Amino acid sequence: AFVSRPAADASQVWVGAGDGSACVFDAASGQSLGSHPTGTAVYGTPILTPETAYIPSKDGSLYAVERSTLKLKWKAVTGDAIHASPLIHEGSIYVGSLDGRLYRFDLSSGERIWQYGILTQGAVESTPVGAGDRVIFGSGDGRVYALDAETGGEYWRYSTPDSVFASPTI
Repeated sequence: AFVSRPAADASQVWVGAGDGSACVFDAASGQSLGSHPTGTAVYGTPILTPETAYIPSKDGSLYAVERSTLKLKWKAVTGDAIHASPLIHEGSIYVGSLDGRLYRFDLSSGERIWQYGILTQGAVESTPVGAGDRVIFGSGDGRVYALDAETGGEYWRYSTPDSVFASPTI
């Protein structure tokens, strides 16, 4: 069964499946173009650039897959499952993990930029958004955070009465 929202452009549709794969379809015909395995379910929506699909997986990894061949370009590991979609912003990719951290990786190599991630006190299941020099996201600790996109330093945080799973809107 498909368990993520689909991601699409004029040529392809990518959707996460409960069997641990991201399935790819031709956008015009709907014909299957194949899939890329991740090991466990793909709940977060893949993010597409012209050459690469970035796939968040419950196995705690973010996969960068070449769209034309479906071959793995790189794999970046977090501390726990990833349930939300990543954010591509200013040459980096940001993704939250159930370990309570927001991670920043280099978009082209997958190298971890924030060595230990930015720790919150709850699972990060909110898709981050970029706003200029800031990255904003919610956490299971009931807070919305605004971080410096480069350093991870905190600009502000706002406490809510309950966990924040939804994504902020700018």
